[in-house]
Amino acid sequence: RTFGHSAAPPDLIGEDVAAALICVCAAGHGNHTDCHSSPIQIIFLDCKEDDQYWVSACIYSSETDAWGNWAAITTPSLVSSDSSALVGNSVYWKINFVEEDSNHILEFEPHSQRLGLIELPECVRENYMSDIHIMPAEDDGIGFAGVNYSSIHLWSRRIDFEAVAGWALLRIIDMDKLTLSGAPTGEIFSWSSVVAFARDSDVLFLQAEGGIFMVNIRSMQLRKVLEASGSAIYPYASFYTRGTSLQRLILQIHFFGGYMNTCQCCL
Repeated sequence: RTFGHSAAPPDLIGEDVAAALICVCAAGHGNHTDCHSSPIQIIFLDCKEDDQYWVSACIYSSETDAWGNWAAITTPSLVSSDSSALVGNSVYWKINFVEEDSNHILEFEPHSQRLGLIELPECVRENYMSDIHIMPAEDDGIGFAGVNYSSIHLWSRRIDFEAVAGWALLRIIDMDKLTLSGAPTGEIFSWSSVVAFARDSDVLFLQAEGGIFMVNIRSMQLRKVLEASGSAIYPYASFYTRGTSLQRLILQIHFFGGYMNTCQCCL
């Protein structure tokens, strides 16, 4: 796919950037198996630090071949570009946990071009050493995963019957009960963290001292995928419609360390 001459963000002033790409398909076109000509939106974050932290967002539309106005917000810290998720009509990024009050995630709503902060549970810093991964929750809300000793905790942000939003621990996965090639995992996950999530296949990627592992949170199947730890993991999905050429393959794209998802509907 090619873009117009305006497909470059204007007036960058920060040093850290993150991005997200969204396929704007028609409502009801949820499987995205033939949306090659659908319009797209590119969300670009520009992060800077002076006497305080600032995050600015700007959105590009392929329909108008133009960028919108910058929206800005002060944040407790800079954005972590390696942990983000598209849920519903919003894109979320984790805020780096470097300050005492940086226990938040950043939300950007493309339609209103609004930036906002959502506070995380107080236990995140203590229970997960602030090392969490933002992801869609099992109940389709925004959520996150964190490792506490040998357990993976899956959280979701919910709104109760009084319209009050809060966080709920949905599920705990005991990694001691997982097996690798039929054998117990032993001390493999004595130190580990969640580094990525593949939404379409319900797979979490775990970084441990022994390498990178993937675990299906439905079947509980575990597999080692990389020997080296410390690698950045960016899952992607690909497909093509029967009768079309492979040149029209749609991929999930990742650049500038940001999560760029071409397979989600924003309407």
